Parts: sequence; C-alpha cells; structure tokens
Amino acid sequence: MYTRVKYLRYQAGLTQDALAEASELGRNTIISTEAGRIPRISSLRKIAKGLKCNVKDLYTEDDRYADGVFVPGKPDGSFRKIA
Repeated sequence: MYTRVKYLRYQAGLTQDALAEASELGRNTIISTEAGRIPRISSLRKIAKGLKCNVKDLYTEDDRYADGVFVPGKPDGSFRKIA
C-alpha cells in the first residue's frame, strides 16, 4: 500500500504549506506522510478534508505510485515521474 498524498496534493495545485493550513496540521506532518510515515487516523481525516477527498483515496495498492510521484504525462494517459 502506497501513499498518494503527494500525488493528490500536486493534482490539487497545493504546496505542502497550503495543504498543512487547509488540513489544520503542521507542515512536518505533511512532509512525513509524503515520505511514507503512516499518521494517526485523525491526521489522515484532516489531510483528506484538506484535499477534499476520502481517507480511502489517500492510499492505493497500485504499484504506479511505489517509487515516486507520477502525474498524467501524455494525452494517451501514460504517466511521467515528477518526484
């Protein structure tokens, strides 16, 4: 299972600071979550609220997100790595 927080944040056009503010969390919580630390469920709920999504949307078993952050790269739907 891999975190999609950075991907979803990027898609929403938010910086880490902006997501921290929208989530009412510290920036370090956002940074550590994006780095792979699993936060408390209360923090996950706040992050989801800040991203305007469900908690279940924050995690995926999709290997596409295992080694970095990927965004749609071409009209054919392929992805390119950004981080």
